[in-house]
Amino acid sequence: MSETLFYGLSTLLVAGGAILLYACSSNQILLRHALRGPLPMLVGTGLIIAGGAVLMAAASACTACLMIMILLMIIWSLLPLIAPFCRDQHDHE
Repeated sequence: MSETLFYGLSTLLVAGGAILLYACSSNQILLRHALRGPLPMLVGTGLIIAGGAVLMAAASACTACLMIMILLMIIWSLLPLIAPFCRDQHDHE
């Protein structure tokens, strides 16, 4: 399989896990109420780990770890900036 497929799949898994973990935070502004219970946190963490495992098929462990940390940092920095605009559009409909 091509490396591009591994990169794309791992990006989707890590991004999904990061968004799910963000939605579990009490300070999140994406949903009206934060997700409760351990299940969303476990699923989010599992998605990030699965993304790392897929990424290690295409890159070394150190490179995969660095790429995951950078992707998490980008998502957790931009999501709070983008979420209010998406929420305002959804509330007006």
